[in-house]
Amino acid sequence: RRLSRGRSRRQSPAGILLVIAVVFMIYFGWIADSLYRGFGPLRLGWLLVPMALLFISFFILGTGIYSVNAVLFDARDLDQLFSFPLRPLQILFAKVFALVAQNWLVGVVVYLPIMAVYCYHETPAVSFYPFAVLGFICLPFIPICIFILIAYLLNLITSGARARNLINTVITLALIAGTAFGINHIVSGYKASTISSAALISQLKSFYPPIGDLTSGIVNGNAGDLLLGLLWNIAPFVVLCVALSFGYRALWSRSKAVRKAKRGKLSFGADSPYLTLYKKELYRFGSSVMYILNSSLGMILMTLFVILAGRGGKKIQMLESSFPADMKILFVLLIFA
Repeated sequence: RRLSRGRSRRQSPAGILLVIAVVFMIYFGWIADSLYRGFGPLRLGWLLVPMALLFISFFILGTGIYSVNAVLFDARDLDQLFSFPLRPLQILFAKVFALVAQNWLVGVVVYLPIMAVYCYHETPAVSFYPFAVLGFICLPFIPICIFILIAYLLNLITSGARARNLINTVITLALIAGTAFGINHIVSGYKASTISSAALISQLKSFYPPIGDLTSGIVNGNAGDLLLGLLWNIAPFVVLCVALSFGYRALWSRSKAVRKAKRGKLSFGADSPYLTLYKKELYRFGSSVMYILNSSLGMILMTLFVILAGRGGKKIQMLESSFPADMKILFVLLIFA
């Protein structure tokens, strides 16, 4: 018994995850401090706030598309939950808030050290702290709301795993391209002579209002902008969940029936150990969207950046020239972030 207890303590996944989280928090804190040293002399230290919000949003957008469908339609406990006297809206909200809580745990690893660095250097007003907490709480709602809608549309179109993976890949590439073109749009509207906090916040509001209004509310202590940002993030989430809950049970039943009907027989064969392992890994690579994207994402992003840089070379050069000589590394970090 003592031996088994000792092994369970040494192999505790919670302890390992905590150590990894602390390491990442230190890393993000170091990055935030390095960025502030570039932004601070320009009186743009507040840019750490929207950078943290945007980074978490894009992280959720990049990972949520593969987890939402599994939680809403492929979870094993849905049979039991639908057998209970529960409304589909209650089940849907429970599932969705599990996703939200997941992203809170991941997001705090990024958000907390960046906000700590900002507060250490800027010493903001007392209202900053509750406003920053409220902004973080509602941050995952819009990305998850988008992927709930995508998951519903995918299950209406097809319930096959291969077709869903293919469509998910196309959507992920479209998000990457949309992000690249969005950055290009911001750069195209940038003027070095008009760099100011008010102008940047106004441009952020026009580019992505849920983050822009939250940033204005948190940084400026503007309760009106904060309330508008909360509405931007929460209202679509609640309305969409209520609207889609009406067809949730029927769509889940259809998806479950199609999955059962498409299960085929197992095939067996005889090969050498190396060839067997090679075929196994090759099949895993071909059937996993994440494997394919992880191996090709850098090439795709660099290709998009080269194309966009070629089209807007003068504008990027103008943006680069606005940074002092000792802060060129900050420009590189912003471009490749």
